[in-house]
Amino acid sequence: MASQVVRHRSKLPWQVIAIGLKVLDQAKSSVFWNVFWKYVLLRAFWTLRAKGFAGVAADLKLYVLEVFTKITLRIPAIKRKVDKEMAKVREDIEARIAPRGPGIVRHLAIPLEGKTPEWIDEEMERMDKQERGDFWKEGKVSGGIYHGGEDLNAIIVSAMKKFVVSNPLHPDVFPAIRRMDAEIVAMCLRMYNNPSGAGTTTTGGTESILMSCKTHRDWGRAVKGIKEPEIVVPVSAHAAFNKASSYFGIKLHAIPVDPITRKADIERVRRAINPNTVMIVGSAVNFPDGCMDDISALSKLAKKHKVGLHVDCCLGSFIMPFMEKAGYPIAPFDFRLEGVTAISCDTHKYGFAPKGTSVIMYRDAELRKFQYFSMTTWPAAAQCWLVRGRRYTTWGKTDISNRARTLSGVARRSSVRSDTTSRSLRCWASRAVLSLRSRPRS
Repeated sequence: MASQVVRHRSKLPWQVIAIGLKVLDQAKSSVFWNVFWKYVLLRAFWTLRAKGFAGVAADLKLYVLEVFTKITLRIPAIKRKVDKEMAKVREDIEARIAPRGPGIVRHLAIPLEGKTPEWIDEEMERMDKQERGDFWKEGKVSGGIYHGGEDLNAIIVSAMKKFVVSNPLHPDVFPAIRRMDAEIVAMCLRMYNNPSGAGTTTTGGTESILMSCKTHRDWGRAVKGIKEPEIVVPVSAHAAFNKASSYFGIKLHAIPVDPITRKADIERVRRAINPNTVMIVGSAVNFPDGCMDDISALSKLAKKHKVGLHVDCCLGSFIMPFMEKAGYPIAPFDFRLEGVTAISCDTHKYGFAPKGTSVIMYRDAELRKFQYFSMTTWPAAAQCWLVRGRRYTTWGKTDISNRARTLSGVARRSSVRSDTTSRSLRCWASRAVLSLRSRPRS
């Protein structure tokens, strides 16, 4: 009996090890299938649902052709022929946009001696004539020129003359620039029926779209825990969405448009939305053919699936908001639709502002905060604040603290202000505090 107990005890560790190995094997199998489901089967299902069998087959065909082309171009004889043809194309393009020859002087280095203002003016006049000068006035440059008349040009030149050295990064030195910046955003928000919203100015429609994509990506990450963001974009939408996809690591689903109405296929948009979707897109109007997507239907989808909806009004800008008042019935497309979370509007198109200016608007300041990037540990910023803070050393301790609290409160409460405004208020508050800390001890 005792020997049986000993033999039983001697087998016990091996039984435990065997059970452990079995559990480990099951766990490995479970992990494998979870990973396989999440990263292979589920993604394949989402792609198939979004594009259908025909779309997947077309993508596969395109992929095979791309691989075949890359392999073919590595063959020396073919590569030499292609390079030769590409060189001809480059020469043709350069001849048209960068002409050379008699009478054309190219300035490729800083002159050893300074030039007179008269020489500079004459040189610019000569270059203007070489570039066909007033050719655009014939009205044959589509999408490149938005001209409000010579009287408006005179106002623009006068404004630039007054503020040519101003720097928006220093609103304490140039408060008028900050004010104009904030007022432009406020005007556009009212124009698009969201006076309590928020926004910022940008350097053009592309940057407005880039900022919106970045904002919705970070919103999806912070609010919904999305680590692999995706956006759903009609093929007629601006190429800036593709650029944002490349810049910010966002997967883009390109949705076909109806061949007759040229509007985004709403059913295909619906099928393309999945748990990783952070934003869908509509245009009012699009650049290729001037058609407007069904923004109302897109708004309902965005609200139902709790995703963002960006409406690109860069081209419609200062025309679309006034269509109804001008007597042209038009479907709603702005912030009156609850699903719309962002709108881009170019002021340098039919607002006739100089290139390049644009506005990106958000439904509220809570969403806009995801556009910002902040860094409080950069040494240069702290040094700058400390040095400049010495101008405030004549303030009393209580005065500085009160000013800092007031400015910080304004920065938190303001709902309609530009990015520059927000930065300036926070900067002033920080400078006040840092100036107090940097005061030499008596």
